[in-house]
Amino acid sequence: MTESHSARRGESFHKTPVFSKDCTVLISVKSKQDVTARRIIKAVRDVCGEDAILTCIPRNGDSYEVTLIDSDCATRLVESNLLFDDDPAFVRHISAKIKVVSFMHLSGLISDEEIERKLKQWRLEVLGPI
Repeated sequence: MTESHSARRGESFHKTPVFSKDCTVLISVKSKQDVTARRIIKAVRDVCGEDAILTCIPRNGDSYEVTLIDSDCATRLVESNLLFDDDPAFVRHISAKIKVVSFMHLSGLISDEEIERKLKQWRLEVLGPI
């Protein structure tokens, strides 16, 4: 049934949400035990509005994949400063063109000083800023 046909019959027309990579972000937190999906959903609603979130899926490690109603909401979330118990969350588009791979298996949420300490433990010399 087309939209115009539904409208002529007096029926309401509800657009089916479109799940797109452009509308999906990955939210990395310090600990999924402390930052539950419920807290992620509340934070996303606070930034993007009550009906903006379509899915919130726990992923491996300490991250959640969140699909939003449109790419503008996703961008707004990426540009926001999400904090959970004073710890920042790292939010990025899953369709980002730049990929960062941590050969050290470290979270993107730890400080440069912690990374430097880890390198020194491995007896590596830091040649420049992290």
